[in-house]
This record gives sequence, C-alpha cells and structure tokens, in this order.
Amino acid sequence: MPHVFSTMRDVVRSLREYEYEIFMVSATNVWSTRIVAQDYFDIGADHVIGIEAVVLGDGSLTNILKEPVPSGIGKVAAMEQRFSGRRPLVVASDSPSDYPMLAYSDPDGVVIWVGSQQKFAAARAALPTIKNWVMVPPTVP
Repeated sequence: MPHVFSTMRDVVRSLREYEYEIFMVSATNVWSTRIVAQDYFDIGADHVIGIEAVVLGDGSLTNILKEPVPSGIGKVAAMEQRFSGRRPLVVASDSPSDYPMLAYSDPDGVVIWVGSQQKFAAARAALPTIKNWVMVPPTVP
C-alpha cells in the first residue's frame, strides 16, 4: 500500500480546479507510479514520468534503464526532455530528494511543500533562491 498524503491529493485537486495540467514525476518505476497516479490522483498514464527499463521487441525487460533516470537531478533532465525546456509553474513535493526539481521550477512560480515545519524550514534553507513557497502540513487518510 503506497504512502499517500491526503493533503497532496487535495493540492492536486485544487490545481486541477484552476485548470493546471498535472504531471507526476517519480523516482519509482513508471508502472507502479502510473497505478498510484491513476488510483490516488486521477492522473493519466500519459502524465507520469518514472523510471523505465528498456523493453525488448519480445516484451521482456532488460536491466538497462532508459535515460534520463528521474531521480534527484535526473528529474530535471526528464522534465527538460518531456517539456522541451519549459519549466513548471507549480511544483509540489514532500521529499528532500526533490530539491533539484524544486530549484528547476519557474522563477515566478510557486513551490508547494507538503510536510512538517522542520522539513519545510530545511527546504527553504537549502533553496534560498526560490521566492514563492507554500507550506501545507501533511495528513494521512
């Protein structure tokens, strides 16, 4: 069972109400991420970026990962590739491993931190150039 903050679901729902196009970027395999994205956030498979293995013509998986691998700074490379260099206007996260992705967001955009006050303070200290932050305390259903 995945650990999903209901608060993050509320953030996604609110952004959707304002007609933002929502993508999920994860350092988890793309197949699991697609299930979580669909089941918990109503995000379609075509709006998911996750780790992918090379699949052979006969359908078998290899141990070779497709580049870029969306983990840490690799999330930035994956987003640059997917969005042709356009930076996201809004980025939401609950993990320090997302700092590179948060730093990549549009300078006039908003970073939404779903997490504890302590982790929020650490994120702000680690990323002093980000101007617009919103902190949302987490809740688990």
